[in-house]
Amino acid sequence: MTSKSGGQDVPLVPAYLKELSSGGFKAFPSLLAESQKLSDVEFAVENMFEKIGEPDVSTAQTKLSGPEGDTVLLITAVGAERRAALSVMRDAAVEVVREEIEGRYFDRFSWRGRQGLWTVFLGQPTEKGPHATQALLHDFHRTKSPRLVLMIGMCGGIKEHGASEGDVIIARQVFNYEPARLRDGGSVWSPVVHRTSPRILDLANALGADGEFGDVVVRSTKDYGSGEKLVDDLLSDTRRQILALSGDIVAVEMEAPGLLHAVWEMQRTVNVNVAVIKGVSDFADGAQSTNKTERQRVASCNAMSVALKILSNY
Repeated sequence: MTSKSGGQDVPLVPAYLKELSSGGFKAFPSLLAESQKLSDVEFAVENMFEKIGEPDVSTAQTKLSGPEGDTVLLITAVGAERRAALSVMRDAAVEVVREEIEGRYFDRFSWRGRQGLWTVFLGQPTEKGPHATQALLHDFHRTKSPRLVLMIGMCGGIKEHGASEGDVIIARQVFNYEPARLRDGGSVWSPVVHRTSPRILDLANALGADGEFGDVVVRSTKDYGSGEKLVDDLLSDTRRQILALSGDIVAVEMEAPGLLHAVWEMQRTVNVNVAVIKGVSDFADGAQSTNKTERQRVASCNAMSVALKILSNY
């Protein structure tokens, strides 16, 4: 995958508009005084401009520079995922700079979308888990208000439900299996189901049908099981219970419920689309440590490549 965005500038405001904005519409009365040939309609236009005042050129620049609300937040849960994502950007010869935002450090780059340039921030929570992920999004949203939030990285695949190593799973739903009721000496699970944004799923389906993902198998109609337990035991009761929640659960991970709940809460006042995009690095079967570094690198790179393809077409 290549980028046509690195270092390129998009014309923001036409030259004639810049000239007008530098002098302002308040310069019009002097021109009108010099010319006595203007019609009554033209004088009415002049009066209208005086009432409106000068145009907001900064707004015009924002609208012409890319999609409305052109900021994207990519979240990786751990360092291995972040390093893989940055390696994809290096391979694409895209300039990446580090930016500090309220005490958090992000990697920033530009990426060309269907309507213009995205400004993309790649971040990582201070520690693992859904709560740290949720805190990262809340902090970032206070200053940047992203239009898209994509969680990328790696996950454990469920081979019994059809997952293959290297596949990328774009979550339709995420089952948070942690909530439970302890009663009468037993435990009854009360899972919470989170949905992702249908627009991103629809786009992924369309791109997949056109073969846009190349050799990477992308599954965008399946689900995740998620909780704060690292599942790496083929015979564990927890693993069996997760699989019993839905026949469409093809992967497990540990962070998505925090992200999806935060976005759900934010929908009161903002429009944010969200997706969970992760590559299968193992099968949660006790063999996670086998060739771990390389398998996690490939899975995370696949997920990053899919995320960039979505950004290119969104």
